[in-house]
Amino acid sequence: MTNSHLLDDERQRPSEKPVMESLASLDVRILMRNGLLHCGSEADLRFRTAAGEPRHHVVVMVAEDALIVLFDDTLEGRRHRQKILLVAVKCHYGGNKSLLLCSSCGHRRVALYLLGMRFRCRICNNSRYWSQCHREPDRKREKAHQIRERLGGSRSLMAPFPDKPKGMHWSTYLDAVDECEQAESIWTRHLTGRFRKRLRV
Repeated sequence: MTNSHLLDDERQRPSEKPVMESLASLDVRILMRNGLLHCGSEADLRFRTAAGEPRHHVVVMVAEDALIVLFDDTLEGRRHRQKILLVAVKCHYGGNKSLLLCSSCGHRRVALYLLGMRFRCRICNNSRYWSQCHREPDRKREKAHQIRERLGGSRSLMAPFPDKPKGMHWSTYLDAVDECEQAESIWTRHLTGRFRKRLRV
């Protein structure tokens, strides 16, 4: 399996703490969904910056009870190796699920994030979600971007709203239209307020 991921580096600027969306990650749910938690499986993950430049190349090899992770930092030209333990946890309704063991705190996590030379959990990396670093208008603008992109259109709020994707129910599409319009309305009112304040100066 080879995947390429974009890291939104610009999201990290407003906050001094690392922003999770700007970090390369290992998510056990994604690995499981793609059938990559079986012993002997291997995944090839490539992470790029928001500008499209190569940032990290991560190779994940699944052992019996651990992930062997090899990763390159293309900007620094270094290669690192880390062993991440897999822990089986019993589910309430039967069966087991696998979680990743953070090597820093020893807690079981669904996802670990690469900061520096180690994959660690969000708490140990002292990172925050992008939404925690921004005010409501910025969060609503990002929501509108995501909806437009999910429907197959441009993220730009100036672009025409995308048509209903083939196979999508009309009710789902109309709900997305309403949600996007509400989000864009809040962002537009915010911009209008900013422009009025500048005109008063």
